[in-house]
Amino acid sequence: MYSFRVRPEYRSAGVGSHMLKVVIDDLRQRGFSVLTLNVAKDNPRAQSFYERHNFKVVAHEPGVWSYPDENGIWQQVEEPAWRMERKL
Repeated sequence: MYSFRVRPEYRSAGVGSHMLKVVIDDLRQRGFSVLTLNVAKDNPRAQSFYERHNFKVVAHEPGVWSYPDENGIWQQVEEPAWRMERKL
């Protein structure tokens, strides 16, 4: 999986925690030992979410990436980010 976002209307309902658990379980089953991700520096709520799930900031990332929006249109994003990591 490259990225995921939870739509605003579903936030604070456990959706993100469930999705993260599925990813972690899958990576463990496939033998991975570390999960690395990026979180935008201007998104303290997401950073706090990952910190609650045992992630630590390990580096700065320039934050240039793209994703398909809800209409399937690719969006280009430039947002400075923190690289976060946790052991599995």
